[in-house]
Amino acid sequence: MKITSRRILIAAVLILLSAGVLWQQQRTAAPAPAPEVSNPAEKDLAKAASGATTPIAKGGNIGTAGPGSSPAVATGVSTALPREMTVPPGNSPRAFGNGSSEYASAPANNSMPLEPLISPVGKQSLIARDGTPLRVELNPGQPASAVELQAWTDDQTRNADGQYNWRFKVKVPAGVLLERPDPAGFTAPEAGYQADFDFRMDQALPKNQWVNSVGKSFFVHFNNNTYGLLNVQMVAGGAHFVTVKAWVNPAAGSRNLQPPPAPPVKQR
Repeated sequence: MKITSRRILIAAVLILLSAGVLWQQQRTAAPAPAPEVSNPAEKDLAKAASGATTPIAKGGNIGTAGPGSSPAVATGVSTALPREMTVPPGNSPRAFGNGSSEYASAPANNSMPLEPLISPVGKQSLIARDGTPLRVELNPGQPASAVELQAWTDDQTRNADGQYNWRFKVKVPAGVLLERPDPAGFTAPEAGYQADFDFRMDQALPKNQWVNSVGKSFFVHFNNNTYGLLNVQMVAGGAHFVTVKAWVNPAAGSRNLQPPPAPPVKQR
């Protein structure tokens, strides 16, 4: 009887020892739990270190973060546009002040489809003050796309305030033009064009209305049935000069002059 009890005791001890060894082996093989972190990026790193995998998020549109999707990179179209020259209400000329550039930004009409436009680099040129025409091609290599600019200045007869008479004229030899009524409009009108634009500054104007420069924006309709958008800044002080910037749609009959979005600003 004593021998049987001893054998049972030994067997129980061996079973307990075996169970302890198996538990230790399982404990050693199990991955360590990921540490508690609050930063999402650190959580991903902790999961990777512990052997866990992160599921790939599905669904959602580019530029949005919908339910069940990871935040996507925003790729929306920028509404920044080339700065357009505008005229303030109640004052026909726009004072740029000693040749400095002042423009007003306009939001883009993103509902309009983008069409390929020809847009040469803005050109700044000296202009004679005696009416000698200055010819600028809006579509380089295409003489029919040219505009003629003229200026007349009588600054030898300044008044007590330093004001003088001057005149500025814009003409499209192979087409017609129309002063742009809305700085946010990019669809050229079908009618209402005229042969030229003639701007005159009278030295007798009140001092707060007289300026020595003007900025204007025009729609242009060429004789080949193409349209363009023309911005002109004229400075009739010192060394007279004009700055010309244009967008031309080469597709005959298309009045869509929506410019492409401005390139994104690079972050330093």
